[in-house]
Amino acid sequence: MRNIYLITLLALLFIVGCGGTPDVVPTPEGAGPPKVEADGEAKGEEAGGEVAPGSGAVEDEKPEAKVVEVYTPARYWAEALMDFEQGNITDSLANVIGYRKTNPDHGDARRLETRLRYMTDDAVNGLPLLEQMVEGGEGGLEAIHTYVGWAIEKGEQQKVLITLEKVMEESLRPRTDLLGVAGWLKASLGMNEEAFELLEEAIYEGFGETYYMFYSRLLYEEGFFDVALETLEEFDAPPTVNGRMLRGDIARAQGRATIARRAYEGLIDEFPGHYDATVNLGILTLGQGDAKGAEAIFSKVAEDNPDFPHGWTNKGLALRAQGNYEGAREAYARALESDPDHPPALKNMGILVEKYLGEAARGLEYYEKYLAVAGQD
Repeated sequence: MRNIYLITLLALLFIVGCGGTPDVVPTPEGAGPPKVEADGEAKGEEAGGEVAPGSGAVEDEKPEAKVVEVYTPARYWAEALMDFEQGNITDSLANVIGYRKTNPDHGDARRLETRLRYMTDDAVNGLPLLEQMVEGGEGGLEAIHTYVGWAIEKGEQQKVLITLEKVMEESLRPRTDLLGVAGWLKASLGMNEEAFELLEEAIYEGFGETYYMFYSRLLYEEGFFDVALETLEEFDAPPTVNGRMLRGDIARAQGRATIARRAYEGLIDEFPGHYDATVNLGILTLGQGDAKGAEAIFSKVAEDNPDFPHGWTNKGLALRAQGNYEGAREAYARALESDPDHPPALKNMGILVEKYLGEAARGLEYYEKYLAVAGQD
């Protein structure tokens, strides 16, 4: 569930920044008018003098001149910017790549290519560009946040952690720029003790408004509900969407179902189809014993997000709670169609077929695959 919050924050941060496109288009050396070339040579006087009138001879025609388009660096850059403004992402990327072949150190061009790589989810080429920016001090905190968030999404945390530790050790950037993201990264790797230390130091150094949400969510996940709420009250005013969501989660964990329901339903009313709020409302409803109500909620989630396994898995739980075991099997199967390695679906399918459908051998297969994917239970 953490990735949903990270991706939400990541998208907001990246839209804000990484340095905007420049207002002035530079004209590097080599810019100039298109070249004009001809396919052949004229054959008039140079071929043998004048042609006598009435002799029947026909003067050779000069071939029509052909304009050969020449893409100068300035033209690549101008068209990259124009295509980007018009939403032609593929063309903009092709042009900025062409421009950077002769201008590899142009900061605005590197930032534009990075943004385009991110927009097309090209992490193979995009993450190395972000690494260069982070090491070189470009792009500010937005570049760092995008680098870390994208790496977490792609499972590249360990590699990025090595880069951040190198940057911190060699003082390539102010330490305060890196404390919070390093804590965020370590939390994603399960290194919660070190994550707490880094995030607390970041907040102490005056970065509370930037990192309080990561810190509060980590406190919530470790069971420090009161401290998490205190942190939200200090920094999350007026309440943000993520802050309202986390308040609902804390209330649900504390057994304050009415407050939690109010938080989730308020978000759904304001943002219809809000995925996390709807899923957690379903979990709350199921926990209160209303399996039929939970089924209705999870059915809506699954229909609206058919490629997300969580809705199908939770629908399976609601169906199993009502004794509809075949329906539950079908729901878990749909979850595994969208993600064959989805741990909750594997585990719950194993429990279902072994305990409720009497298929012990089949249940063991699912459980063994679950352990292979998720590790120790």
